[in-house]
Amino acid sequence: MAHKQVDYKELKARFATCGNVESIRFRSVAFAEPMPRKAAFITKRVHSDRETVNAYVVYATKEEAVKGLSLNGTLLFDKHLRVDSASGSKQFDRKRSVFIGSLPFDAQEEELWTFFKECGQIESVRIIRDSATNVGKGFGYVQFAERISVDSALSLEDQKFKGKKLLRIQRCKVSVSEGGIAPAPRKPTRSARGNGRPTRANGRPQRGKPVAAATQREGARASKDDNNKLKMKKKTTKNKK
Repeated sequence: MAHKQVDYKELKARFATCGNVESIRFRSVAFAEPMPRKAAFITKRVHSDRETVNAYVVYATKEEAVKGLSLNGTLLFDKHLRVDSASGSKQFDRKRSVFIGSLPFDAQEEELWTFFKECGQIESVRIIRDSATNVGKGFGYVQFAERISVDSALSLEDQKFKGKKLLRIQRCKVSVSEGGIAPAPRKPTRSARGNGRPTRANGRPQRGKPVAAATQREGARASKDDNNKLKMKKKTTKNKK
């Protein structure tokens, strides 16, 4: 939602259509200067280039909160709302989503809604932002209602975003647990194979020059052979009279 036009009463009235709203807490506000968040919010010293803000809406019951999810994608203050559960029960569907790279740092979610609107019904748009400054990190995600929309989105890779820059649009990687293909095992490198050198107990190749087997035993000078016993000479001293 747009923080420049945030009207607490209007926001509460919209979500009150789904149930009894107990409280609303605003988060991820980008401020114009470093100062305590509470003081900056009261004085409305927000960043002029940041158009959206996040908020938590607390309902009286779980059933009302579930009903509030139906407001996802609806317009408020001329912005599309992204409404999801704070409990994280609804997982991000990678099969219906695309990864967006090379985004300008000042890009806004609403601009991506406009850019991909012809690809199919959009469920949500998310730009990854820095937790301290709330400025974009240059990439994000767009999730569609149908998987077929992903192919249409990929075809836009040769079109300039805002008429200035080409975006990097890719399929989201799907994990094996979600039906994705496991990566092929890597072949051991030459260093990992050890070049024929003896290996240690942990399986790693032994460094240094190979040592002859006959000299690998410690204490080789000591032998059980009676003929090869070490002889010790004692020095005798004569008493001088």
